Amino acid sequence: MSKNATVTVHTTSIPASTWQHPLIQNYVRLQLFDKSPFTCTNASTSVDVKIKNQKYTLQVDFTNPDDTEIGTDTIIQFMREDDIKKQVVQTKQVPIGGMAKEKAKLMQIITDFDTGNDYGAILVHGMPGTGKTLLVDHITQELKRTVFHIHAAQFASRALGQNEQAMKRYFYDAKQSAPSIIVLDELHFLCPSTKDQNANRRLLRTLLGCIDDLQKKQVLVIGICNDLSTIDSEMRRAGRFDHTVECTVPTTEQRKEILNTMLCSESFQQEYYDTLSTQVSDITHGFVGADLKALVNEAFLQARVNNHQVVSMDDFIKAATHVRPSAIQQVIVEVPHVKWTDIGGQEHVKQSLREAVEWQLLHAEQFKRMNIRPPRGILLYGPPGCSKTMMAKALATETKCNFLAVRGPELFSKWVGESERAVRDVFKRARAAAPSIIFFDEIDALGVERGSSSNVGDRVLSQLLSELDGIDKNDSFINDVTIVAATNRPDILDKALMRPGRMDRLVYVSPPDLDSRIDIISLQLKRMAHNLSIEQIKNLAERASGFSGAELVAICREAAYQALREDIRCDKVTLAHFEKSFTTVKPRITSDMLSFYEGFAKS
Repeated sequence: MSKNATVTVHTTSIPASTWQHPLIQNYVRLQLFDKSPFTCTNASTSVDVKIKNQKYTLQVDFTNPDDTEIGTDTIIQFMREDDIKKQVVQTKQVPIGGMAKEKAKLMQIITDFDTGNDYGAILVHGMPGTGKTLLVDHITQELKRTVFHIHAAQFASRALGQNEQAMKRYFYDAKQSAPSIIVLDELHFLCPSTKDQNANRRLLRTLLGCIDDLQKKQVLVIGICNDLSTIDSEMRRAGRFDHTVECTVPTTEQRKEILNTMLCSESFQQEYYDTLSTQVSDITHGFVGADLKALVNEAFLQARVNNHQVVSMDDFIKAATHVRPSAIQQVIVEVPHVKWTDIGGQEHVKQSLREAVEWQLLHAEQFKRMNIRPPRGILLYGPPGCSKTMMAKALATETKCNFLAVRGPELFSKWVGESERAVRDVFKRARAAAPSIIFFDEIDALGVERGSSSNVGDRVLSQLLSELDGIDKNDSFINDVTIVAATNRPDILDKALMRPGRMDRLVYVSPPDLDSRIDIISLQLKRMAHNLSIEQIKNLAERASGFSGAELVAICREAAYQALREDIRCDKVTLAHFEKSFTTVKPRITSDMLSFYEGFAKS
């Protein structure tokens, strides 16, 4: 027998709290030695011991098949089978899609580690659902090594020193099984930032010591976390987690690869699901792998509910109303379903918005050829009720971009620094769900001229300006995030906010002209029964000169109420009802207001 041989004793029958106690482990050791010495004919065998007058069966595994005897020099490792899981590579690979770049970078780092050119741990990070754990599992299967998966939930003991002892045992087992891999999942819970007052500093120190002791030991450590800012800074110095691999939100092509991976197991023809994946990937901006998996499951559910033989694009469109991107679930206000055809008139405003957002998505090559960048921000200003908010919603719907609606006052907080953090979080989530549109309604609450409001307002504006400047840090000719803002008071906005490069386009949304008023009234009458002729609709539009779009909608609604007041069983609206509605609904846009906006537009 070799000196300092190693044997592993593990069980599932003994409770974890009993098995981890040092006195119990020492008692088991004495019982094994009492057999003077304990021998077996195989490298793995079972033995019965008595603990507290109860008989338990232990599994004894020798690390070296030539060592089948326990003596005084034998190193005994105590563990439970469900305590730390040694995962041996399976022959079946875990399928992944859309992560070729991340996989190549991770494999290059591991190759340098194996050849001795580099050492240190690897940190895989990215927002939840991007496939970090799936990528690591795929890599470890290819490497065909013993893998130790360590989760934060395994260190929940309240007994002093037990968590630290367990951490040391895991790393010791990995060194004994070298070459091996240790996967630290949910690393942000194991070694949280020093800002967290409730962090377990003893466990953190133990983990740091174990990682420092692994240099040149042929044990690779891979950590997985969501956000680098939540990791203690000591973990990221040279020699520890000095290599990082980021799993980003997939692009359109990557989403197509992911969908092909999910759908290839279904009974589709190759051409059918390839076309379906292309169509679905075009409408799922900001979706990560987990979101796409949920979308596919929901689409199949819709197909079964509708008795479809195979899943169709219509099923995916219905499923998309239930599954939203993880990046913007906390800040998205609504999923807009407004189209350009739902807005009457205002063709010049629609064209300006199309040029600013739609063109960069549909004609990216032309933008690159002309070496121009699309507008970064658009400010819609004009009297109340002129469809500024509806314009932004229609823009998001037509461009199939994710829509984040933010109302200025809701970002303010009474706590110092929280308002600025709210602004940062909005832009961070918008970038993660790119291409996206951030719509700031009532931006005059955020962008009022500095010095005219409280100190909090000045800080929030400064943060907003810095985020606007940092939108296009990439070299692409497509904006990941487009800002659309609306206000009734453009005169009080800070000049720094309205300069080119931030709000590149100032679009005046004027009250509807005659043609626009005809379109608005016609759209409303399509949804109700009436007997008005085209000429009568035109006369109503001429009479409604100076009315805003919202006031025209109110006139049509009031006419329907007038019809119901006359006869609750009335089945249509007549011209007389519209005549009465004009006595109730009055225009609120004065000539002074129009002069102000027109003067601002000229200046």
